[in-house]
Amino acid sequence: MTSAREKITYCLANVAAVLSALYIAFWLDLDRPYWAMFTVFIVSKPLSGAVRAKGIYRFAGTVVGASMSIFLLPPLVQSPVLLTLAASIWIGVCLYLALQDRTPRSYAFLLAGYSVGIIGLSTVNSPTNIFDVAVSRVEEITIGIVCATIAHSIFFPRDLGRVLRAKAEDAIRLTAEVARRAMAPNPFPPSMTEIATLTTTLTDIGTVYSQIGFETSNVSRRRWVMAALLDRLAGAMSRASLVFRTLEALNREGRVEERVRSKLDEISAALAPLSRGQPSVPHDIAEAKAAGLENDEYQSEGASALELLALHHATILTASLAESCRLAIALTEPSSTKYAARPDAADPRFPLYCDQPLALLSGASACAATLVACLLWIETSWPEGFVAAQFAAIGCSLFATLDTPTKPIFEAVAGIFVALPVAALYEFAILPGLDGFPSLALVLTPLLLFFSYLQTFERLEGAGMVLAIAFAGALALQESFASDFASFVNSNLAEVAGLLIGAAMLLVFRTIDPAWNARRLLRSGWAVVRELARSDTPIAWLVPMFDRSGQAAIRLAGCGPDAQKADVLLGLRVGLNVVELRRCGATLGGTARGRIDDTLQQLGNLKSRSGSDSEDSRRKLSGLLARLSAVLRHLPPSRERMVGMAAIIGLRLDLDPRLDGSEAVS
Repeated sequence: MTSAREKITYCLANVAAVLSALYIAFWLDLDRPYWAMFTVFIVSKPLSGAVRAKGIYRFAGTVVGASMSIFLLPPLVQSPVLLTLAASIWIGVCLYLALQDRTPRSYAFLLAGYSVGIIGLSTVNSPTNIFDVAVSRVEEITIGIVCATIAHSIFFPRDLGRVLRAKAEDAIRLTAEVARRAMAPNPFPPSMTEIATLTTTLTDIGTVYSQIGFETSNVSRRRWVMAALLDRLAGAMSRASLVFRTLEALNREGRVEERVRSKLDEISAALAPLSRGQPSVPHDIAEAKAAGLENDEYQSEGASALELLALHHATILTASLAESCRLAIALTEPSSTKYAARPDAADPRFPLYCDQPLALLSGASACAATLVACLLWIETSWPEGFVAAQFAAIGCSLFATLDTPTKPIFEAVAGIFVALPVAALYEFAILPGLDGFPSLALVLTPLLLFFSYLQTFERLEGAGMVLAIAFAGALALQESFASDFASFVNSNLAEVAGLLIGAAMLLVFRTIDPAWNARRLLRSGWAVVRELARSDTPIAWLVPMFDRSGQAAIRLAGCGPDAQKADVLLGLRVGLNVVELRRCGATLGGTARGRIDDTLQQLGNLKSRSGSDSEDSRRKLSGLLARLSAVLRHLPPSRERMVGMAAIIGLRLDLDPRLDGSEAVS
């Protein structure tokens, strides 16, 4: 949120939703009205569409979890070890499935998992009540969802299109600035922080847009617009890296022809408005630059192949950013989509990279944490042991995607300890003197406003939610007031114990060095390059591959200077060149196409970026690329010749980094 008005509106809407949910739960005489209370804090978001989406996914997950609880508890209640084993495995499997989808839909799987702990484990001592308890939990959560949805839909909901367009323009500005530095006389590559920032922004854009079906504002419903925008921006950052690599090789030779330098400066000037945050780019200049290499004098003998390569990628980059501007405008002005081109092979679902090994480890950690907490509960006959099992499952599930998930768990523990004294003050000093809901609402409102205000800040949103949930859970408001200090302390200590058990299991299963994990991600990306080289069928690879590289950059951005020297965009550059070389071969036909296909097939058999396990195979690859380069050099001047040369030289520069510029084109 940016304006004070929006913050105040959100806070008022949130407090109205919380109090309404609490009142309705009291009126219906539900078992735990405070569940409706903190459900509002969990599902509330600044965007009404996001509230509806999260609410529906939370409802669906809760229903599935409640159904599984009813299915597991009656037949296994007399075998506590089997029951806890079944519940733990279910939680681990649901978490693994949740991590296969990096959109808000994953929330349904998370809830389906740990709802079994919340509903099933809490009724072990009274299994005949499992159905009533399951229905009550669903009712309480549904009340919170409905109240939050209505409140945030009525009180000045934010326009999703405006939010998406602002994020898209931020991404365009960042990419334009990176591109200008990459084609400067003293070029700089995209930094790790910039790659990580763009990755996070593109992920946010895709995540927000995935909730478009729940939005009522006037935003384009054409998914290809979003797919094309993400595709263009991911490709533009990769092209900037290609331009830098080429100019770096030229600078090592000490030569860049003056008119080539002049044209690069002209292209950079065309991008200047974008780098300053202006929302549009001179489209005519961008289009002229994108088409200018087909028939101009730079394909003559005056410019070297490397100089042509730099111009080739710089002009495509500029055209991509111009296209991104059109697509960003189309998010809020659907009629402008006629000026934007559809993507060639972008997946309209714009899937993000899913880390399978990390998902398996996360599922295993959640399963183990729940199982350990349950066994501790069984062996010690701890009355509140089921609470520890619940929070062990919740802690492992909510922080499953982080390399160091123990840090936010410890922060959550700290949040509980901060909320407990406040809750104790209310529980034992304020609430006994109240009579009726109006007085309760009056004393709760200041804290509810404070928690809601924290949620309006991106960095404090998690803290606000933790404090709100910890306060509501500790207060445990019910229809009739009952003050029990021993129960208050024991139940809250059980929450802390469960989180600490979860942290311990995550330390066992999920302690991963960020630099090592980043290198693993980059190595796994070579499989995508091999698939591109082997198959002539277009695949949507660019956005998932950029996301994979960006995830590595996010991890490396927090490491030391040596780790940040890693080339996280290498696989993307190779992939772009492979795709362009295959397109070139398809248009050339004859012997040239056969040699291109043969080279790409051999590239598809390589097991690493160097192309080999031996020096001999590296030499063979270099020889094949050199012969193919010679064939293309003798072709008549044409667009295909330019594209083919650019792809081959780019591959030579990246597949064997020991080559300097002159060797790359020899």
